[in-house]
Amino acid sequence: MVDVFGGVEIDVEQRVQVRLLSPIEDVGWQQFDIQPGTRMLDGDEALTYARSRTGTSDYDRMARQRCVVQAVAHQGDLPRLLPLVPDLLDVVRTNVITDIPVEILPEMVPLRDIAKLDQVISVGFTPPTYLDGRSSQGFNLPAFSRITETVQTVFDEPGAFRYQSSDTLINSDHC
Repeated sequence: MVDVFGGVEIDVEQRVQVRLLSPIEDVGWQQFDIQPGTRMLDGDEALTYARSRTGTSDYDRMARQRCVVQAVAHQGDLPRLLPLVPDLLDVVRTNVITDIPVEILPEMVPLRDIAKLDQVISVGFTPPTYLDGRSSQGFNLPAFSRITETVQTVFDEPGAFRYQSSDTLINSDHC
């Protein structure tokens, strides 16, 4: 989908360098070196950036995933999407499984403008802020009271989260 859009612009905070075996037959190993700064990532680079576990934690990876999804949503405005509908439908047909009837898809398109994506707040419930320690088996124990408190605060005071930048909040294309 990112390739259909012509790429996705991301403000990369930390370098992601990884060597991956391509799932495409006869391509072999590929080296990715995504440097910090504002970058226009193609589909393979965006997927690598979002999914790489090399040299970072799962929590870093989850934050990058949220960032890429949010960047695609923000950069995919209706005027830009309309001419791409046939190509997007091909991508969706081959990559998405859903029980939503195809007949209602045209009715869902206008919802994109109603959704107010510029007001979406994404919170990553990551350590150390949302950690209550570890289990006897070494698994992280979520701080449920802190999570509940944060969710309530997002609903009560969304402006407090709008432009914060930290490991737990992703509210722009900066990641």
